[in-house]
Amino acid sequence: MQAIKIKADELATFGKLLDAEDLIEKVLEGLDDTFQPVINAANSRETAITFDELHEKLINKELALHNSSSSVSVTAYSTHTQRSNQRFQRSPAPSASQ
Repeated sequence: MQAIKIKADELATFGKLLDAEDLIEKVLEGLDDTFQPVINAANSRETAITFDELHEKLINKELALHNSSSSVSVTAYSTHTQRSNQRFQRSPAPSASQ
């Protein structure tokens, strides 16, 4: 998003102003399906979303995606570790009466 904003500002210095709504539309078009909830929220607003609001929503979505994938990784690691530990536990020693 920062790179997009910089390019838009550079274009403005050369006299090619980009409409804020056009810029946001281009950003939304470039997002994949992972960001569909953000796209839907931005498109369903009565007033146009600002570039800064969109940026905040995208950061929040990325953090949520990162946190959920980290949780999955930790859970998978934990499950794998528990199973490995169970395999390597010693079976009880046979009693003297057997």
